[in-house]
Amino acid sequence: MTDIEEAPKELINPGRRANKITECGLAARLQSEGTSVDNLQHQVFCTLPTGFSTQLPVSIHASFAITGDRKTIPFEDTKQNSAITAWNRWLLTDCIPDLYLEFLKDLAPRLGERVFGFWPSMGRAARKQDFGSVIHNAFWDRLAGERYESYQLFPLVETRITTEQSTPLKTRTDGRKRKLFQVASLKSATFDILRETTSSKLNPLFSKICRNRVRPRHLWRDMVAYKIHLKSTVIESQYLCDLFKIEANCVAIEIFLNQLDAEAASHEANISRDEAMKLLLQITMPDPSSIELMSGCRVLPKLDQTLGTIKFQSGDVVTWSRGDLLFLPTLVEADLFAANASLLIKPSIFHEGAPKQTTLLALSDAASKSPENPLLDL
Repeated sequence: MTDIEEAPKELINPGRRANKITECGLAARLQSEGTSVDNLQHQVFCTLPTGFSTQLPVSIHASFAITGDRKTIPFEDTKQNSAITAWNRWLLTDCIPDLYLEFLKDLAPRLGERVFGFWPSMGRAARKQDFGSVIHNAFWDRLAGERYESYQLFPLVETRITTEQSTPLKTRTDGRKRKLFQVASLKSATFDILRETTSSKLNPLFSKICRNRVRPRHLWRDMVAYKIHLKSTVIESQYLCDLFKIEANCVAIEIFLNQLDAEAASHEANISRDEAMKLLLQITMPDPSSIELMSGCRVLPKLDQTLGTIKFQSGDVVTWSRGDLLFLPTLVEADLFAANASLLIKPSIFHEGAPKQTTLLALSDAASKSPENPLLDL
């Protein structure tokens, strides 16, 4: 709840409490017994309930100009009741969205990724011009502006800090330490919009190499609709290609793959080494027209369990020495020439239903004239 001491001069409060401070507030049930929080009906209040639903995951209260029978809160642009409409619309499109963002900023360190369930999203707000859609549109318009770029709104994936490492929100009366989630701003966050299964399987790696990773997947449609994605860092091909040209990140991949081998030996792994590498190559691979983005990426798995660096031949002049070339053998050839594992690309990654990765090899100017034995400079 907050008090708004001054309204814009051009607005006139037509309500009965015109001489009193204008109020504005939000409320949400953070935990619920018996009924899912998602299924709760949230209402619009003007001191008392009005009977209107917000169509949002929060209830709202404001000093609306409301009819005597409490059945109408005019807010649509019409010539009738223009002063009343302007007042109510100011509350819905200015005051409440600003308070909503402050509300989420306060909740994010406490709830972590659960806070995304309290954001207004296209999946929740009705399409017609009701309270929910007006607040939803104004909220995202606000977030698209520069004012909120540095607001700490996006909890990081599965990371926590104690109160000694962050400014406490409140002092607990029981004396116990409060655990807070780390939070990033729109400007500093890296958005993970990959499929949930892919993101989960590669999570140990991403947690090491992706700075300030956040996963508000169900909000991505809104971010795209309001062009917020254009100024966001996103885990996609360009981002990963840049990451994998940095040696420390490539070492992290090798450590991750070795850990999977160790987990597989103890029957604890939920993904194999080869499956992880296939996933990584699939999400790193750009469109064929941009395949040269991968030049310099050390992500090609070799038979000796290390990674090689991809380089593309440009023009007709071959400048590589014999030692620069690796071969992609068939599965049978890999067994026959296992003693030369450091010179061979791991065939199981490319010969088992991975056409996108095979396209990488076929498109490379470094490829052998024989389609059965493409070469890459590594």
